[in-house]
Amino acid sequence: MASSGAKLPPEPASIGVSVDGKVAIVGHQTLGRIALFTNRDDRPHLEEIFEGVGYSPMAAAPLPPPLVPEPGLLSDFLVTYQLIAAAEPRPYVELLRVWSGPANAFLQRGGRAYLTTNQSGYDTRGVAVDSSARQACLEGCDCAEGEDCTDCAASCAAAPLSVFLASRSPHSLVVGTIAEKPTGAEGRLPDFDAMAALRGGPSRLTTGMVVNEFGVREPRAFVLSFDTGTMTVYDPALGEIEARVTVGRGPQKVVVDPEHALAYVALFTDSYISVVDLDKRHSTFGQVLLNLGKPTPPVSSK
Repeated sequence: MASSGAKLPPEPASIGVSVDGKVAIVGHQTLGRIALFTNRDDRPHLEEIFEGVGYSPMAAAPLPPPLVPEPGLLSDFLVTYQLIAAAEPRPYVELLRVWSGPANAFLQRGGRAYLTTNQSGYDTRGVAVDSSARQACLEGCDCAEGEDCTDCAASCAAAPLSVFLASRSPHSLVVGTIAEKPTGAEGRLPDFDAMAALRGGPSRLTTGMVVNEFGVREPRAFVLSFDTGTMTVYDPALGEIEARVTVGRGPQKVVVDPEHALAYVALFTDSYISVVDLDKRHSTFGQVLLNLGKPTPPVSSK
């Protein structure tokens, strides 16, 4: 349903959904536009087609709500682009903010964080945000129902958000943090200060948990490389790659099950799913345990 009379552009290439599930943005590759959806009245509404992008939005990830609430703000998103042949020489990640309006919700630019940690960074295919440290801090506030927890929540800015980018220029994982300031968009922009080399064709990534040798869950970034059929497991605390897993041809999507310490990797080329062990207490950590479905080569390869 289009509340604004807008029409959805062709070639959707990326999607990001807010933490509360009430807002979604869809990036459209060819036209360089972003569609904004909200979930209200128990149905989706196409609120706006944001045309001020100009490049191919390849990935989007939501940020958790600000520590100090901003009236009218529905959600913040980080968006990455494929800037091949772009007029602007500096690669960046953009903050887009979704606000409630009198008639429709709308998108607004909140600022850009420029990439200076690798050689070019013009082709960024994935972005993910890990808020586990901040969430643990907020849960420790332990405020009674109806109690004002603003001061306690604001103190959790000392637990920064971790931001990860999968770049093809060069093949690398770019790592940054958001040390949130009290209010405003500027305090929600990441600062990138590290990178790790990846195997060819990094495309998608997510954050999740592994189980360490003592049975404690620890955050990790998981990066898929489509061309080499691998999944890279990155430990942000140590700043190093923990494992590289050969999962199969054309990995396209990974979902982490924290309760059972498993990663499910969808393999586009041969149409099946690989299941990877993420429990370091097992001798099979970082290995494929089993395949779901029968590998089926594409028709053109038969």
